[in-house]
Amino acid sequence: MEGEARMAATMDRVAEGQERLTAVLESLAAQREAEEDGPDAETRMRLRSIDVQLLRLMEDINAGRQESVSELRHDLTRLIRVIEQATGAEGPR
Repeated sequence: MEGEARMAATMDRVAEGQERLTAVLESLAAQREAEEDGPDAETRMRLRSIDVQLLRLMEDINAGRQESVSELRHDLTRLIRVIEQATGAEGPR
């Protein structure tokens, strides 16, 4: 009788261990699936859109910078000419 009780207790512990092991394995499998899937299609689309908009902004900033530098050079050239005319100085030889 005592042997049967021990056997039953042992079997209960084995069953509990198997249930915990099953839960852990299912959790690991779910994590792997989530990692393999990566972002969903909508998230990827939004990221692409953000990337495109940032690229456009960078291009606009670069074009604006080049235009500003060109205008500054032109204005400086005109200013130098006016100063030269006002002082009677000659330009570079």
